[in-house]
Amino acid sequence: MRTSLHLPSEAGGAFTAVSQSATQLSPWTGLAVFAGYLVALITAAAWRLQSQDA
Repeated sequence: MRTSLHLPSEAGGAFTAVSQSATQLSPWTGLAVFAGYLVALITAAAWRLQSQDA
């Protein structure tokens, strides 16, 4: 399994792809990976804002 499949651009591309290839993530898996990146980014940003704004 290629680890580059789990980068945000590849995961988002898998979700929005019109046709699937054997080397891409499935649409729902791509959405889950992309959503995981979003949750991690928003959590880190909220933590940083709270710790620096205090």
